[in-house]
Amino acid sequence: MKKLLFVLLLTMSSIVHANWNLIHEDADVKMYIEISSIQQVGQFKRVWTKFEYSLDSELFLKFNDRSSRTYNEYDCREIKRRRLTSTFFKQPNLIEQSTNNNTVGEWEFIAPNTVGKKMIEAVCKK
Repeated sequence: MKKLLFVLLLTMSSIVHANWNLIHEDADVKMYIEISSIQQVGQFKRVWTKFEYSLDSELFLKFNDRSSRTYNEYDCREIKRRRLTSTFFKQPNLIEQSTNNNTVGEWEFIAPNTVGKKMIEAVCKK
């Protein structure tokens, strides 16, 4: 039991203290990916992403969350993505968890000239 707890703490620590690379920033949100978390799984790539929401953002105003962490899967050939899991936090920098969603999302095609396109380009070039 102590070993399991230690492994869980170590895993959470590495995600929280990850080296996040800024991919996009605007007035509402900063979007990051953890380059070292990119994994090839069959034909897909998986990566952890982090979002930091401003006090004026729609998500903050609706849910009172300031940050989130999502594990996404990308299909680099078909230019689409889906969410595998996501967690929302009341504070910036992934502090004070509020909700968790472990429901795998539907595949979504990514439109050209969008933030999603920037994300998939960063993930798929690795």
